[in-house]
Amino acid sequence: MLVADGQARAVLEAVLARWQALGLPAALDVEVVNIAGTDGGVRTQGAAVMARFASQCRHGLVLFDHEGCGSDEAAELLERELERQARTAWGERLACVVLEPELEEWLTGATRAFPEVEELAGVDVPAWWARHGFPLGDRHKPRRVKEAMEAVFHAHDARRSAANYRLIARLASLRLDRCQSRSFRRFVEALRRWFAPA
Repeated sequence: MLVADGQARAVLEAVLARWQALGLPAALDVEVVNIAGTDGGVRTQGAAVMARFASQCRHGLVLFDHEGCGSDEAAELLERELERQARTAWGERLACVVLEPELEEWLTGATRAFPEVEELAGVDVPAWWARHGFPLGDRHKPRRVKEAMEAVFHAHDARRSAANYRLIARLASLRLDRCQSRSFRRFVEALRRWFAPA
């Protein structure tokens, strides 16, 4: 899997470790690589980077944030374009997931997990967001997910580190019947398509 940075890598590793909650029959032998450094770099170079791994891996996933990737195209169009670019090397074995609007969208619904971050222990994060201009939207998440995460971490002197993101992802709900995140559903559906028992 190719992602832009250490935070995304930590979240993906934590989520993939919970293979049973994802509805997979066994743990996956997977490597999450972050080499591009920016979401725009993954968008523009992802197919070329992943081509180097096509003969070594059964499947590949490329994930990047829609916001900050340098394109206003719809997420679905960006996904199809990267998959088209990768088809020569991968055929149908690679999928692209554009995180809408950003990776934090997968985490902001996991408010019961926020106390795992030491500095946020005892903080009612949804109430804090509401008091500080980040009201929850129709999906029970702040509309500006990255800014909301940055603000609550900053206000409590917590680092938005890969380690802290991993702590939250370990307890985030992975239930698709409750999930309204298009990107998370696409991610899980790709894994189930490839690895669920026949």
